[in-house]
Amino acid sequence: MFRRLRLQFIMITSLAILFILIFTVGIINTVRSFQTEQEISKVLNILTENNGSFGKIKKIETNQGREIPSDSFRFFSLTLSDDKVVSQDTSHTFLINDEEAARYALTVSRLTNNLGTIREKNINLSYQVSKVSRDKILVVFLDTSSYYNSSQALFSLSILLSLFAFIFFVIIVSALSGIVIRPFIRNYEKQRRFITNAGHELKTPLAIISANTELQELMTGENEWTKSTNDQVARLTNLVNSLVALSRLEEQPDMVLQDVDFSYIIEDAAEDFKGPVVRDGKSFVMDIAPDIHVKAEEKSLFELVTLL
Repeated sequence: MFRRLRLQFIMITSLAILFILIFTVGIINTVRSFQTEQEISKVLNILTENNGSFGKIKKIETNQGREIPSDSFRFFSLTLSDDKVVSQDTSHTFLINDEEAARYALTVSRLTNNLGTIREKNINLSYQVSKVSRDKILVVFLDTSSYYNSSQALFSLSILLSLFAFIFFVIIVSALSGIVIRPFIRNYEKQRRFITNAGHELKTPLAIISANTELQELMTGENEWTKSTNDQVARLTNLVNSLVALSRLEEQPDMVLQDVDFSYIIEDAAEDFKGPVVRDGKSFVMDIAPDIHVKAEEKSLFELVTLL
């Protein structure tokens, strides 16, 4: 019983720890992703406002307060008119040639989203499309591979650390679970010992009362007082036996469950009470639904039904 309690404690605690770790990892990566998107949008807005360049801006301030030199960014821009390239500037990147830049610009210009990210040649290109005149649009691309690689690295690292933390906590909880449930074990042992001792202590006076009552009946014959005493002794004896049986039933480590005819067991247990009821002049009626089957240990189930 306590082994099962210990396993349940470990499982519940482990699930709670797992939930906390998942929640923490989710929050960290969500915040990081939001900050990344904000920084990318900020840089794209600056490039768009300066017609595809940083102009006189030398440094870009991030959300964390860091300043990044503008010449560390890789970007290119194109101006389109009627699906034709009017002008382009690819001098700030060496990964994309003019033909590829034109193809990317024509592709994103036909999309419904004016802001987004495409992935080409293992490169993440975030873009922003803006209208510069009645028949011209400006398409700005920013190489954001470093941003997304950083986010992916953070995600992988957080997952790995969470896995190690989860394993560590499970080991600690497993080691300490015995200490946690030790008070329950002591209380259970005290309770079982009390029931056993009380059973033995009560059996002696009950036996003496029963013997004295029998002697009284031999001397004066049976009367309503001696009969009442015998009935009470029998009730107390059954109660003591039931308490001892219940304590033994709880300490059984492993039960083999099998298909048992519950209706038959109830009927069999009820038959034991038929005699005393009939002797008192009362009617004894059993109303038990037939063919009720349960998964149980037959002897223990019979004892439980008898107690109830």
